[in-house]
This record gives sequence, C-alpha cells and structure tokens, in this order.
Amino acid sequence: AARRQASGLQTAYYDITGRAVTPRRLALHAAPLMADRPRFAYAAGVAAAPLPHPDLSAASCDIPKGYVKAMSCELAEYWREAVHTEWSGIVARDTLEFVKQRDMPAGATLMNCHYVFDAKPRPDGSVEKFKARLVADGNTQQYGVDFTDVFATVVKMVSLRVVLVLAAARRWRLWQFDVQQAFLQATLTEQLFMRVPPNLPDRDADGDRLVCRLKKTLYGLRQAAREWSTMLTDTLLRFGFRRCITDTCVYVFVDGDRTLVLCVYVDDLVLAFSHDDVRARFSTF
Repeated sequence: AARRQASGLQTAYYDITGRAVTPRRLALHAAPLMADRPRFAYAAGVAAAPLPHPDLSAASCDIPKGYVKAMSCELAEYWREAVHTEWSGIVARDTLEFVKQRDMPAGATLMNCHYVFDAKPRPDGSVEKFKARLVADGNTQQYGVDFTDVFATVVKMVSLRVVLVLAAARRWRLWQFDVQQAFLQATLTEQLFMRVPPNLPDRDADGDRLVCRLKKTLYGLRQAAREWSTMLTDTLLRFGFRRCITDTCVYVFVDGDRTLVLCVYVDDLVLAFSHDDVRARFSTF
C-alpha cells in the first residue's frame, strides 16, 4: 500500500505498517502480494474478494466502539478488511491529501475523525459484509467559516407512493439502488482540515506532524449531504432529467415513449422506468 503526502515536491510512500519505503521497494514488495491474494492495493484503490463469513450471525456480532477495540477483538480480521475497503475508496476518489500541520492557515479548524463499524445482515440473519465508515467530527465546524447551508434530499413519502401507483398502472419496472460512498464524490468549496485517521501514521519521514486537507466531502461534515445533492442534481440535469416543482427530490426524464422517474432519498434511489434500454442508458451515464 502506498500513501502520498504533500511535502513540497517530494512524494513519500508508506507500507501498511507505516514504514517509509521507496517506490522501487514498494513495487518489489507488492509483486509477491499480488500473486498471493492481495487484499488491497491502495495506489489503485482496488479490493479483492472479501473474506468469507461462515456461520456468522449479525445479531451475535459485537460491534466495536472505536478503531482500537475493533483491532483487538475476535473479529479483528474482518474489521481490518472493512477499514481497508473504506480507505481504498477514499484513495481511489482522491478525497483528501496529506499536508504538514504547520502549513495550515491561521485559525483553521482541525477536526478529529473516527471509524464507525457495523455488520450488514442478510434476510436470514447471517452477515453479508462488515462495514467501516470514516467519519469526520463535524460538530467542531464553525458556521459561516467551515460551512454555510445544510440540506439533504429526502423524497416525500406521498411522492414515492404516487410514483409506485404510476408504475403499477403503466406496468413500469422498478429499480432500487444506492450509491456507494456517495459523500466522498462531491467536491468541497471550503478549506477543511482533519487529523490523520487512526490506521495511518501521523508523521512524515522527517518527523513533521501531518494532517488531512479534505478535497471532497466526508461523512460527518455538516455540508456533505448538500454538496452530494448539488452534484447529483447537476449530473441528472445533464442527462436530461427535469426536476419536479412540487417535490425537488423527484426527477422525470421523457424521450418519446421512454420515461424515467427517479426518487432520491439522500444516497438511496428508486427508479421507475418504462423500457430497459433507457434504464441501461441511465445506468451507464
């Protein structure tokens, strides 16, 4: 695994234990791992198949409160893989960069962060996957400095019922899906700083303390849902959707006899569509 941190023109690489390594040694070290079931490659942000969960019940899993407890419990291997999956997505989406703490602007807020863990159950009660979410402590953000407006797209239940009735009456199909790591994709307009996550070293090779400068939104930020909503709306309008006047969380697309109706509940979406080809166009947009 590699991590880049902004220290002038120099790029520093670290392995998963926090040791500083050269790019050549990193490549040599990664080669045998790639041949022997690599779990993650931070540089590419790619994860291999998750660990199996035989005979594990979600109800019997003790959900740890914090990173230290997660790494010291009986299910530490599963929580470690969940953390690596989360961090892999953060790196792949270029959500943040590492800078020296002394380079922070005067008066800038330095937020803490922590991991939130959970076990997602299947309908039969077994564990589908272990989840870890890196969350910024947005409660320390200053209004007017670190954020201004807050908003989350939550469709009205009456609007959802109307869409379901239309779908049933016109024999439309329904497709429900959620956007993975949705908040990590919206660009920030404010300059925000956060402490280094607990699974990474917080000092560079010269011993200088590092912090994270957020380039995109992160879960826990006050403006995260609003920035995600803005980005999603811009994307849908480019596709050709029109926003409903009576409910701004409902979007309609019409192309001849092809129709799409999209209901948005933060990062969970319900799509009613008349033809499979128009749904395919939307899903690959």
